[in-house]
Amino acid sequence: MDADCAAGRNRLIRLDIVLTAASFAIAPFNLLAGIMGENLVIPPFLTTSVDRFWVLNGCAFLMCLLFFYSIITYMRWRKLI
Repeated sequence: MDADCAAGRNRLIRLDIVLTAASFAIAPFNLLAGIMGENLVIPPFLTTSVDRFWVLNGCAFLMCLLFFYSIITYMRWRKLI
């Protein structure tokens, strides 16, 4: 019975680590959304075209994926998950 509880606890800890890594990886995108959503003077090269908006969001999305992949890879290398 104790082994089942320990295994379940280990799975929950691993899930918590992955969810924490995912929330940390999304932070740069949230920062970008916060900056773009404020009533600030944004440089014209970002706001003159809708295509540039999508490119900027695409770059932020790729950066979030890179952060998440690197965090998960590091945790697997350290045998945390």
